[in-house]
Amino acid sequence: PAYDQSEITALAAATLGLEMLYLQAAKKHA
Repeated sequence: PAYDQSEITALAAATLGLEMLYLQAAKKHA
């Protein structure tokens, strides 16, 4: 298949991780 379930999960985890990093950076800046 074009999209494997594990691939989608990994992508979602990476996206969430990046968002968490951005939120942490924003909190530190404030």
